[in-house]
Amino acid sequence: MSERVFWQRKLAALLHDPPDKCLQIFRHEDAAKSFQTAAELSLDEADWKLVRAADHFTAASDRFVFPQRYCATSYSQVSKAAFIHPMSSVQAEIDTAKLVARKGELHGILQSAVNAIGTSDPKVAHFLYWRRWLENAVTSDASYSSQIALLPADTRIPDHSIWVHNAMASALSGCAEQGRLRPALLLFQLGGVQEFISQARSTRDLWSGSYLLSWLMAHAMKAISDELGPDAMVFPNLRGNGIFDALHKDSHYAVQYKGKGDRMESLWERILADKRHYAAQSGGQKADAAAQWLLTPTLPNKFLALVPESRAEELAAMAAESLKAELQRIGDAVWTWLEQQGVEAGCQGLEHWRQRWQAQIKAFPQCSWAVQGWLSREECLEQAARLPAKQAKDKDGSPLENLQKTLLFAEQWLPFEQRDKRFYEDEQTKERLNNPGVLWSLHYALLDAKLAARRNCNNFSAWENPWPEASVKDSLSGKEEIIGDEQFWQYLHSRHPELFSLRREADEETDEASEADEAGESSRGHRYGAMNLIKRLWCRDKEIPYLREALGLNPRQFGESLGFDSVEDIAKNNRHQGSYVAIIAMDGDEMGKWISGEKLPAFLDQLSDPACQHLKAILEKAEAVNLRRLLTPSYHLQLSEALANFATWVARPLVEHYCGQLIYAGGDDVLAMLPADRALDCAKALRQLFRGEEPEEMSQMPLNADPEGNFVRANAGYPLMMPGSKCDVSLGMAIGHYKAPLQTLVKEAKLAEGRAKKEYGRSALAFSLYKRSGEILQWGCNWNSAALPLMQKLEEMSLQPLAEPGLEPPPPRLSGRFPYALAALLQSYRLHKTPDIGLDELADIIWRDSKLVLSRQSSKEAREEKTALAELGEQIQSWLHECKNTQANPDKKRESLALADFIQPFLTQSFISRKLEG
Repeated sequence: MSERVFWQRKLAALLHDPPDKCLQIFRHEDAAKSFQTAAELSLDEADWKLVRAADHFTAASDRFVFPQRYCATSYSQVSKAAFIHPMSSVQAEIDTAKLVARKGELHGILQSAVNAIGTSDPKVAHFLYWRRWLENAVTSDASYSSQIALLPADTRIPDHSIWVHNAMASALSGCAEQGRLRPALLLFQLGGVQEFISQARSTRDLWSGSYLLSWLMAHAMKAISDELGPDAMVFPNLRGNGIFDALHKDSHYAVQYKGKGDRMESLWERILADKRHYAAQSGGQKADAAAQWLLTPTLPNKFLALVPESRAEELAAMAAESLKAELQRIGDAVWTWLEQQGVEAGCQGLEHWRQRWQAQIKAFPQCSWAVQGWLSREECLEQAARLPAKQAKDKDGSPLENLQKTLLFAEQWLPFEQRDKRFYEDEQTKERLNNPGVLWSLHYALLDAKLAARRNCNNFSAWENPWPEASVKDSLSGKEEIIGDEQFWQYLHSRHPELFSLRREADEETDEASEADEAGESSRGHRYGAMNLIKRLWCRDKEIPYLREALGLNPRQFGESLGFDSVEDIAKNNRHQGSYVAIIAMDGDEMGKWISGEKLPAFLDQLSDPACQHLKAILEKAEAVNLRRLLTPSYHLQLSEALANFATWVARPLVEHYCGQLIYAGGDDVLAMLPADRALDCAKALRQLFRGEEPEEMSQMPLNADPEGNFVRANAGYPLMMPGSKCDVSLGMAIGHYKAPLQTLVKEAKLAEGRAKKEYGRSALAFSLYKRSGEILQWGCNWNSAALPLMQKLEEMSLQPLAEPGLEPPPPRLSGRFPYALAALLQSYRLHKTPDIGLDELADIIWRDSKLVLSRQSSKEAREEKTALAELGEQIQSWLHECKNTQANPDKKRESLALADFIQPFLTQSFISRKLEG
């Protein structure tokens, strides 16, 4: 088979259903032909047969074998319909009356959206149809065009769009071998990422480590995409990803066409202009929006791809090699600069340094992967049954049990006369489904188990130092030997103090400085191995323009879009002139269960009204009304899309709205640094938008956000699916002085995130307050806790009121001494110990003491006004009641003495609002 035929077949599969199919079901084949003709497809019948097989496989995987004539939902007969969110089941309205009335006009919009794709290369055409068709169509001028993104693949189960259905059919068509579909799932992971990212001494270091990993993973994924197309990537979603797009700017996006004023421009220029246009509409844009999009690290260290079974191992190896080759190119660029510094310093032995440099780069990437070929039904069920049993608390059971019930539904519970013979092996008996696509969920479970086993027994090569002469260890990792000698590092410190003697490094009062002195090195004289040197230097445009040139940015665009360099710069953005910063580490709750299908919603909740009404009666008779939606490839694509939307469109502008620096956003996993007194507001807003909810300050945010049906518009110009209201996150927040060891703050934030999940039962946040003495205070609460509005009220009442002209400002309504006076009074009760009296009696004593301290530490004006103090008193009582109930409830996951946490919101709010210290 020629390469041209391969890409034409994939393009045919991508176009096999028109996007507006749901508006004209009975004429959709004619509509599809119009798009296929415009794409100049030329395939023989054998290839069209494979396209139909890919469609059949995808449809069988994504849908249910609906009874003929019983569940139909015709958009021509209803004025309103809905796209049902695949995770939350929330419905987003579709104005079907308007769409049907203007279906001819809408079809024209779809046609014109791809008119500019004028290339005779089917590989380039496939890429551009996949990347630009949806975006061009939904951002057209028509008032209803944004709803094109919501058009479902099946009106009976409208929880996956026609766009993801077509993309999956295209991916499957690329898995054809010898006239048959032979797909396999490939799961690839780059290890050691958290440790590498945390090895940092500046905000820029943190960002650079995260971005480097995303950059390397983009090259690994591009290796697969170049062979099979970008739709082969199931997770993460690559459509609209800035880094992945940048890797194609000089190839697929170099297509030229007439733009405004008949000026010839490349598609890449058009994409960047669109980014700037929609960002400008939101207002408040300080840096180049296109450059920020390109410089945001949003790719995770793991991907799932659909590949031909015979090439799976080959493709995985290609991905690993592509990643390593790009790291080597970056390493060469950095080494060239370092070598020049060594020559200028008059150093000897650079050839030996080079050997160590190469060895450390070669040892860094820890790539693991697993492959799962498609099995027969019996073999698949047998292997899945042997997987380690998960003690699922869900009464509806495991993915295996859910699949078995779904098979029973289709092959036994569904009345014989209602079974559609097209979906069964024997058209007469109709007792067994004829498509292995329905086994997607079990194949993913087998694959996930394989990769876990592979990583648990990962093989590695013994470290052989190419230059065994003893040397100092890397100051950040403590493992690798440094590159260079004392003379070299003294030269770097004196010649490039802005790079190797950062202002934010620990001062003499910190433990870190003491440890450095004991080791015989100054706190301003840190030394690094290869990977930490690459992290420090590869994004420094003055020294090494590698990254800027690869992205095609000019120095101004690049420099303005990188964000903060030092931690101190972030601390200066505290609202109350505080000197503290916060690292927040956010992670989705039970995302493994969402990905594996264990958290999927009820099957009936995902159906249109006619389908639900008909099938509910059958499930009630079988006592299986709680049957969950089956895990499908389109569900994986939609979940991947939702996570990518949050990371690409929401996380960075939201963090920057609160004057922070996004370090990394890989879907549900976010790491950011913020001014301490803005961090909690940012954390709450991140969680709300992740769930598709509206934050309190939405009108002030540069997002153009309009949460509806768990969608957010952001700056994309059309509705973007968020993970939804049934998904939640846990978050760790580490707060410390801007001179505190950055590695420690990152570590504490990750540990706090773990405590939020394990000790507070998820849907929670946990705090770590890192004092300059080295003491760390820890506590946490759930997102709906009374502690959070209490902290907000404490901040409000501790602010200095504005003075009237010519008068001294009145004192704050609440003294800054209030938390400490209350803590001192409560200390004698030893709340961290089991009380000797009843909890009700103890809580009453605490409340009386709180009122006493409140009366003494509030201003005269506040006592006379009464309302604010009364509100604060109610919030204190609510928090105290919550602590008491938590301690009294043995079913709570956290079994510690919760009353000991009572004082923590007061101390935390006071801690983060401290004024700048001299």
